[in-house]
Amino acid sequence: MAPHEAQRYKIRSSAERANSRLKEDFGANNVMVQRARESPHT
Repeated sequence: MAPHEAQRYKIRSSAERANSRLKEDFGANNVMVQRARESPHT
């Protein structure tokens, strides 16, 4: 693996661990997101 790829992999894997912890420890598996309301066309 090239050095720049290794650095990117390291950053990505740490972000994935953080997301996993949020989901497992704080119950973020079932987060509902609503889309923004559409603005009325005038």
